[in-house]
Amino acid sequence: MALGGLSWNWTLHQVALVHLSNDQRTKDYSARLHANGKSKKDVLRCLKRAIAREAGHLLIHPGPVPATDDLRKLRLQRGATLVRAAMSIGAELTRLSELERGKRPNAELATAYRAWLTAD
Repeated sequence: MALGGLSWNWTLHQVALVHLSNDQRTKDYSARLHANGKSKKDVLRCLKRAIAREAGHLLIHPGPVPATDDLRKLRLQRGATLVRAAMSIGAELTRLSELERGKRPNAELATAYRAWLTAD
């Protein structure tokens, strides 16, 4: 089945390659599979299955998103503009605005934003 012209297999393959080059947990898993006699092709197949299972689990059981209804109030109390806040934490202005309004939840961004807002 294609997703916007791309196959799920290709997408999983790309994610697996990125994880292999950047994620130590994936590198360790790959090394264990190689040590057990798996070929490179078999390792990629196993990685894609593991990624698909993890993605499926996250779709069915998404993690909690921190509350964001107080972020705008905190920013205004601090006397900061949205532009200054976005520049200070390296976020896109639009994403920060959407986060404050509850339009696009993002746990990582909310945590970083809250830390900046509450820092002394």
